[in-house]
Amino acid sequence: MDRGAGSQFLTDIGRGFDVIGEAVATGELFRWIAVWCIFAAATAAAGPLLGSALALALLWVATEVPDE
Repeated sequence: MDRGAGSQFLTDIGRGFDVIGEAVATGELFRWIAVWCIFAAATAAAGPLLGSALALALLWVATEVPDE
């Protein structure tokens, strides 16, 4: 991982925490928990490899912050 990629990775993690903080502040946290529970059950049924890929995809989508 080069320096630029590491910097972008940390920026993305920071954005993810911002999104989670906003969900807590706006009361959407319970919706997020429900989505994670449903997704965890689905990924457990799908198997470890496919389940891991699906969980990473959900994490990427959930933490995606639109450019303003």
